[in-house]
Amino acid sequence: MTKFGIYIYLIFTANLALSQSVQWNSESKYIYVGLNCYYKEGLHKGLETDGWKKVESHNINLSPDHWHSIKFSIINKDSNDRSLVLYLHNAQLDTAYYNLYNSDLELSVSPMTGCNMPFERRPTGDRTLSIPLLLKSNLNYTLVLHVYGREFEIAVTPQLVDPLFDNDFDWTDSAYFVLFIFIAISLFISVTLYFFLRKYKQRTITFAWFIVYAIFGALHLIATSGYGSLYIWGSLPFLEVNAAIFTGAVCCLALLEMAGIAMRTTTKYMPIAKYFRYFGLFYVVSAFIGFGHYFAIWPAGYYKILISISYSGMIVAHSIIAFFFLFSKQYTFINGRLWLGLFYLLHLLFYMAIICVENNYVRYDHKLHTLINLIFYIPQMLLVIFYLILNYIAIMEKMRKEEFLLRDNILTKLYAEVSEPLSKINLSLFARPQTIEPIDFSQRISKLVNDVQLARRQLNDLYYAMKPGVVHVSDLFNDLKEWIIEYWKHTSMKLDIAFELKHTNLELDPLVKAQLIFIIKEINNNIAKHAQATLLKFRIEEVDDRNFLIIFSDNGVGFLQPLKSNGHGLDGIKSRMDKIGGTVEITSKAGEGVSYRLYCKNKIA
Repeated sequence: MTKFGIYIYLIFTANLALSQSVQWNSESKYIYVGLNCYYKEGLHKGLETDGWKKVESHNINLSPDHWHSIKFSIINKDSNDRSLVLYLHNAQLDTAYYNLYNSDLELSVSPMTGCNMPFERRPTGDRTLSIPLLLKSNLNYTLVLHVYGREFEIAVTPQLVDPLFDNDFDWTDSAYFVLFIFIAISLFISVTLYFFLRKYKQRTITFAWFIVYAIFGALHLIATSGYGSLYIWGSLPFLEVNAAIFTGAVCCLALLEMAGIAMRTTTKYMPIAKYFRYFGLFYVVSAFIGFGHYFAIWPAGYYKILISISYSGMIVAHSIIAFFFLFSKQYTFINGRLWLGLFYLLHLLFYMAIICVENNYVRYDHKLHTLINLIFYIPQMLLVIFYLILNYIAIMEKMRKEEFLLRDNILTKLYAEVSEPLSKINLSLFARPQTIEPIDFSQRISKLVNDVQLARRQLNDLYYAMKPGVVHVSDLFNDLKEWIIEYWKHTSMKLDIAFELKHTNLELDPLVKAQLIFIIKEINNNIAKHAQATLLKFRIEEVDDRNFLIIFSDNGVGFLQPLKSNGHGLDGIKSRMDKIGGTVEITSKAGEGVSYRLYCKNKIA
C-alpha cells in the first residue's frame, strides 16, 4: 500500500478481462495509457467490440480533424473510494471528455474540457485539459475517453494522479517559475541598456528586438506551461488554441531581425538578411492565421501546411545564421559573434526538439517539454545578454572616441581662432614706430582693444565648450546674443533678437553648443560679406522637450539655389550640423534675403 492506501489497476483489453494490469504503487505512481489500449475513430457511446484497434506503442497517435474513442479499464482495490484527476498532457487537444461504465451500465459522463471552450466551463481549474474521476472501492470500470483535435496529429498521454498529494506539476511549475524569473531579469537588463543608449541617441534596434523576444518568450513559456490557458486567455478560447504557436512565431521574427542587423553590416549578406525578414513575417502571418482555425474557417490541414513550411524554414534559417556567426570570416569584426552564433545553434537544437515532440517523434510528456525549456532557455538568455553587454561596451567606446574627436576638432578650431587675435595683439605691442601721430595711436589702441575683446570671447567659447556641468539653451542664446551685438556694434545693421522658452529650458551638451557657436559665426560672416542687408533676425525656439530651432534671416540680396560653390560656406554649415545630429534648411531668392533654419537636438546623436 502507498501512503494514500490505494492500488489502481489499469487494464487495456477489449473484453474487459483483468489479466493484464499496471499497479499504481510507490515505484510507479503515474499510469500512462499505453500497451494493450484500444481506440477507433468516431464518437462511440457503447461498449461494442467491433472496430476497435489495438495501440501497439506507448503513444496513441490520432489523426487530425476527427473524433477518436479510447477504451481501457480501471479497478480501485483500495478499501476507500478515490477521487482522481485524469490529466491529458497535450495542449493541441481541442476537446476531451469520457464515459464511465460498470459492466454495460453507464455510470457517468464527464463535462467537456479543452482549448475550444471558455475557462469557466471546464471541469477543473488546476490545468486546462484535466477531468475529475471518482472510483468506488473494489469496483470494475471501463472508461471510454473521447478526444478531438482539428489541425494536428495528436499524441494522447493521459495520467491518473491524486489531486491533493500526487500532483506531478509541482516541480515543473517551479521550473517554469525559475525560467520566467530568469527571463524577467534578462528583460530588465536589456531594457536598462536600451534606455541608457537611447538617452545618448545611439543605435538600439538590436536591444529593441531582444526586448520583443524576451517578452514574447515569457508569454510562450506561460502558454506552454498552462498558466496562459488558465489566467490570461482562458476566457478567450479562440486565442488560447494558438497562443503558444503565435508567441513562438513572434520570438522567431525577433531572432531573425537580430541576426539580420548583424548580417547587414556586410554587403555580401544583405540579401540573405532581407529574405530572413520576409520569412519571419511569413511565419508570424501564418501563426496569426491559425487563430481562425478555432472558427473552422480554413480547410482541414491548411494551417498545418503553413506551420510545417514555417518550421522547416526556421530550421534552415537558424542553421545558416549559426554557421555564419561561428565559422564565417566575414563577421570576425562583430563583438561577441561567437556568443551570438552559439545562441542560434542552441535555438536551432531547441526548435528541432520541440518539433520532434509536437510531431510525435518523441513521446509527448509535459515533463519532457519542461526539461527542454529548462535546458535551452537559460543558456540562450545568458548568451544573448553577454552579446548585448559586449555591444553596449562597443557602442559606448565608439561614442567616447567620437566625442574625443569632436572635442579635438573644437579645440583645434578654437586654438586657431584664439591664436590669430593674440598674435595681432603681440605684433601691435612690439611694433613701435619712431614717431606715432595721435590719430595713429588712437587707431592702434582701438584695434588692440578689438583684438583683446575678440580673444576674450573666443577664450570664453573654449571655456564653455570644455567646461563640465549643466549648460542650457538659454546660455547658448545669451552668449550668441552678446556676440552678435558686439559683432554688428559699429555697423548700421538693425537687430531683431528673441528667445521663446516653451518648455523647461533644455539642458544642452557643451559640444553641441560649441559647434552651434561656430555655425552662427559662419552665418554672420556670410551675411557681412555677401548679403548687403540692413536687418538681421535671430530667434531660438524650443520645439519640444528634446529639440529646439535656431532661425537666422536677413533682408539682403539673397542668392539663387542650388549653388554649391557660392562662397557662402554652406557645405561647412551642413557638415557641422551633421556632426551634432541636427539638420539645416537654407532658403533664399534673389532680392529677398536668406533664411537659415537650424533644427537642433540637445544631445549629440
